[in-house]
Amino acid sequence: MIGREEQSIRNYSQGMSQSGKGGRNLSHNISSSRQERLLIKPQEVMQLSPGEFIGQTVESRQPYFRAQTKLYQKNTQYSIATFVKVRNDMALDDEVQQNFRRIRSEAGNIVRCYPNIYRPTE
Repeated sequence: MIGREEQSIRNYSQGMSQSGKGGRNLSHNISSSRQERLLIKPQEVMQLSPGEFIGQTVESRQPYFRAQTKLYQKNTQYSIATFVKVRNDMALDDEVQQNFRRIRSEAGNIVRCYPNIYRPTE
């Protein structure tokens, strides 16, 4: 959510009463209060379409905006490499283990780039 802002709210009321002797009283009241309100209501966020977003700019004449991204279809073809036939199950097991160790090593390198997140205790 974007946040909250203080808004000045004014309430106006008017009333008239009549006494038993035919006299009338007319009253006008104005009350003012400052309330904190959500800038964007949750209902508005729930009604956003896919690709639509709400943003906030800094030091701009238009501090808030609502926009929608365009979807461009990209006609890219990717080829799929053919599978390699393995003659015996031992070679396949060795290859799977090598891939597992490589992936585990690469994941460890990525995790070490972010020392405060999910680092195993040493």
